Amino acid sequence: METLRKEALESELMQFIGTEHWHKHPLMPTMTYTDGVKYFAEQTESYWLLDVIATEYFPMLKDQPFYLLRWSLKMDLAQSLSKMAIVKN
Repeated sequence: METLRKEALESELMQFIGTEHWHKHPLMPTMTYTDGVKYFAEQTESYWLLDVIATEYFPMLKDQPFYLLRWSLKMDLAQSLSKMAIVKN
């Protein structure tokens, strides 16, 4: 993501406080996410990340009611196909 686009996206995401709608994940209907998460996934074409969270991390919530994930995302825009690497902090 270009720096200008990244800054614009960060600014746009700051507008989301709470949510008007809860969205259900198709693979894990008991997992819901906010309008801000949906907007982020749409803008960054990263619904795949929600799939990873739904299948790998959401099941952990049965043992605890809240789970905080911090992620770093690195993208190589010079490639014709974006390469994304997720690093768990």
